[in-house]
Amino acid sequence: MRALFHLIRRFRSDQRGNIAVIFVLALMPILSAIGCAIDYSRATQLRSKLQSAADAASVGSIAKASPAFIAAGSMITDGPIPAGVTDATNIFNGNMSGVTGYTLNSVIPTVAKSGGTVTSTVQFSASLSTIFLGMMGTSKMTVTGTSTSTANMPLFIDFYLLLDNSPSMGVGATPADVTTMVNNTPDKCAFACHDLNNSNNYYKLAKTLGVTTRIDVLRSATQSLMDTAAATQTYTNQFRMAIYDFGGDAGSAGCARARRAHRRGVLPVPRGPHGQAGVRVAGEIADPGRAPGGTARARTGTEIADKRGREGRRGGNRAQPPGRVRAASRG
Repeated sequence: MRALFHLIRRFRSDQRGNIAVIFVLALMPILSAIGCAIDYSRATQLRSKLQSAADAASVGSIAKASPAFIAAGSMITDGPIPAGVTDATNIFNGNMSGVTGYTLNSVIPTVAKSGGTVTSTVQFSASLSTIFLGMMGTSKMTVTGTSTSTANMPLFIDFYLLLDNSPSMGVGATPADVTTMVNNTPDKCAFACHDLNNSNNYYKLAKTLGVTTRIDVLRSATQSLMDTAAATQTYTNQFRMAIYDFGGDAGSAGCARARRAHRRGVLPVPRGPHGQAGVRVAGEIADPGRAPGGTARARTGTEIADKRGREGRRGGNRAQPPGRVRAASRG
């Protein structure tokens, strides 16, 4: 017994090989920590891919050209948009195509319109099998996420244009244009009038001389508005336009009368056949039809203005209010 006790005392006091003992005791916690880090890293990478796919689905499903955004433009009440749900699901699946090593538990997209806003929300849940954590009783990890995007619908605008086509619009747009007309007309007239009875009228002269009149500036501005509306519209009929002019036409009111008044130094307020103010300068507001590139062109006021409104003016009645006039041109 004495020898046994002596051996035990030597074992307790012997310090040789203690590092190996400590390493064995610490090996399990170290391996567990490394395994947790590896499994957690795999789960984080998977969640990042799923979140990117969900972000792409929520944004893409309500993009300007998406089925949901187009469908929202025709909805008269708020509510879900089924076309958006299908589109979001397809986008999500397309972005996750080729990614393996996980199980997709669910992907739930919702797309709805509320007022002037379209909202898309995509929720997902997926499971990932673990490698090291399985030895600790955790066989899989679950990752979840949500992505929400909103888009504001564009405004619908009705344009009502009241265009001045009175004789003053036949004057040059700049002092230089006025001087050019005065220097090239025998009666020193600054008006580019279109005398229907004279094929060599001053309107043709102004065009030959390259003179820009006020009616030319008006025409360009009107056409620019229509071209801009056509280029920026999101929905068909988003922009509607109705054009009105000040009054009669050159044939009935006579532009020559204004020119004679100008010669005398007096320019009276012109009147139409039924007493309405205004007289048409024969220089057209814009060429009818379409431009060579296919863009919409503004036309003269009497061509575009509502037919019923024109007939009312011819009969001496008040023109219909803008709210009752049909859209004559649409951007």
